Amino acid sequence: MCDPSPRKFALLVTGVLNPQFTSRYGTVTQIFERFLKEAGEVWDTFLVANGDFSFMDGIDDYSGFVVTGSQFDAHANDPWILQLCQTLKCLHHMKKKILGICFGHQVLARALGGSTGRAPIGWDLGLSTVNLETMRIYELFGLDLTSQVKVIEIHQDQVKRLPPDALILGSSHKTRVEMFSIGDHVLGIQSHPELTKAFVRDRTSDLLVRNEIS
Repeated sequence: MCDPSPRKFALLVTGVLNPQFTSRYGTVTQIFERFLKEAGEVWDTFLVANGDFSFMDGIDDYSGFVVTGSQFDAHANDPWILQLCQTLKCLHHMKKKILGICFGHQVLARALGGSTGRAPIGWDLGLSTVNLETMRIYELFGLDLTSQVKVIEIHQDQVKRLPPDALILGSSHKTRVEMFSIGDHVLGIQSHPELTKAFVRDRTSDLLVRNEIS
């Protein structure tokens, strides 16, 4: 009897890291594979920020789709962002599993009927405490989490209005929608569970050098 085909996932990369970060922490693909990839799985990378949506040709081959963080704004109208919104809407209607991180979280909300924009309090950088709806998270995704978690934040945008039928699963002092779901197939996370504290220290230093924060 032949072994079953391995589970495949599509990583939709929405931005690139500066070489100084890839030399220390690896590429976006390597960072996400360290965080999520399990033994026997196949992960394919698609740089959607450069217009690569070729995964749509084999959409049924994938068990799930992960949308990464980005230096771009989820509320912008760049052609690739608009195409990503339409693609996520299609995946949602097909009940495909979708996970969005930071920009991915925001663009998911926008694509499915919500809205995003600049946070009125400005940047959220470093460690934050998020309050979680633990019972609902376990019921939907089988994740056994504590009611409060420390998370890494690197964002100046946020979800301002939730899509229809979305549930807030996590909130923090600065960000009302830290985590949301639609059914058991869409999950958005504003924070960066894939990153380390060393990464956020370096990223903060980089923003300071470029006078993007004071």
